[in-house]
Amino acid sequence: SLFDNTASSATWAVRNLSNGGSPSGQYNLGKTGYVGFWMKNPLGRSGVTVALTLDDSEGGTEISTTKGAPTSTTGWYYYQWNLADATQWNAWAGTANGAIGGSTVTIDALWVYAPNGTAQTILYIDDVYKNTDSTPNFRLDGSGAPNDGSADLAMGQPGDGPSDFRLSPASPNPFNPTTQIAFRAPAGAEVSLRVYDALGHQVRTLMNGPAAGGTQVVNFDGNGLPSGLYLVRMSSGAQTFTQRVTLMK
Repeated sequence: SLFDNTASSATWAVRNLSNGGSPSGQYNLGKTGYVGFWMKNPLGRSGVTVALTLDDSEGGTEISTTKGAPTSTTGWYYYQWNLADATQWNAWAGTANGAIGGSTVTIDALWVYAPNGTAQTILYIDDVYKNTDSTPNFRLDGSGAPNDGSADLAMGQPGDGPSDFRLSPASPNPFNPTTQIAFRAPAGAEVSLRVYDALGHQVRTLMNGPAAGGTQVVNFDGNGLPSGLYLVRMSSGAQTFTQRVTLMK
């Protein structure tokens, strides 16, 4: 959670320094490829922007161009910067030159900015990563099911997620043998709701057809399935949401 300092009239900035993990300040990103992360803005605060600073062995610290946080409160959104594109980087500190060119490039920090007076802001950030191309890093296997159990991933760029699509948490979870899953979609929207096991194999189709509109509830019956982690994936056009559920017998 981030709070505005009422004693200051300036636009505020928060610097989240990199530490352990991978990638981190100890992980060499190199000077090509893409660096990025997932973000969720559950309160939908407007005017919030984010950026990355990278330490470059060529000299100094470079800062990325800023990107606006999503104002949709639904789902996670994907951000990335091209390491080789000088138009996406600016000089920030030291002998920086506004380009990524050193043999060793590491993450310095993730920055969050907001206008003065912005109310309490909550941002969720996950899966900071290095990718060799511009394909979004969903941490998905070939089946399209997330292999790490991440919840509510929304495919698309910030701002693409309309508020009338949603996949709500299953209840109960963990469950035995059945659980209810609620979702929301506009009337007539083609919706598929499928379940995958931890290896990415599809084990159930809960829905595949036009939505009735508003909130609908479907049952996931785990009879005949072994205990373990399962992943529920909702898709409708460009919108994709996933969540994990646990069957405990």
